[in-house]
Amino acid sequence: MGEIYKFRIESLKWEKDVRPTIKDKDGQLIIFDQIGESFEIFIGIMNKKFGSPTPRAGSGTEEEFNEAFKRYKEKNDLEIIFYFNEEPPQSMSEINASELLKIEEFRKKLQPKGIYGFYNGVSEFEEKLRKHITRYFIEEYKKESATPSNAKQLINKEALRKVFKKRFNDSLKGFDEQPQIWIEPIISRTGTLSQNPDENFSHRVLIEEILLSEKSYFINAPAQFGLTTLGHHLVSEAWENNELWIYLDNSSTKPHTIHKSVLNEVNSLDQKLKM
Repeated sequence: MGEIYKFRIESLKWEKDVRPTIKDKDGQLIIFDQIGESFEIFIGIMNKKFGSPTPRAGSGTEEEFNEAFKRYKEKNDLEIIFYFNEEPPQSMSEINASELLKIEEFRKKLQPKGIYGFYNGVSEFEEKLRKHITRYFIEEYKKESATPSNAKQLINKEALRKVFKKRFNDSLKGFDEQPQIWIEPIISRTGTLSQNPDENFSHRVLIEEILLSEKSYFINAPAQFGLTTLGHHLVSEAWENNELWIYLDNSSTKPHTIHKSVLNEVNSLDQKLKM
């Protein structure tokens, strides 16, 4: 994604980005001084411990959130994402009632300010964070095509949104014996599954990645995987990003007629191709 939009993601954490220094300040203020405001996303993570108090807050994490939220209120230049770990404790020694109570109070503090997320263990956290970060950058950095500037364009966009949505819903009806709901498929760059779940995660291709990429993807799938439904889903999602994707039925389209089929589909949708 960074290659497409010409940016790079770097993490800032006090453990690796703050140098040791002795001043007449507490550690949290030194962290603020050295990290500064050179970041666009604040990602908060709360595990089973609330943390040690600072002179200004119940914990360093709480103070970091307070400062991030203050910056958002003043400048509106920061995305704040917060997660709580719901993984069950592995042993009784991990249970600390006072810490859990503080976490619950902090969570109540966040409730009126927005929506926080949950995760169950490291693997699920990685998957959710990757999805959420991808969607954030789609919103922030997607190179928008011309924004509809008149009523006719707006009507056309909404009309095609309904067309693509109907095609998608109709494709779900092909699964007669299955509930007609959409579940994002697991697509892998490899044809085999590893015993190590982390390796499987690293090989996964997200829908957002396909939508953002300028590459071509060939997907081999078993029967009843739902490639037709996936195709209509991609067309619908691309349209939300102001891009027109075309679905062609391979069973009725020959290689030498692809160009004509694309033109016919574009014309039927009342769109124009830029040659």
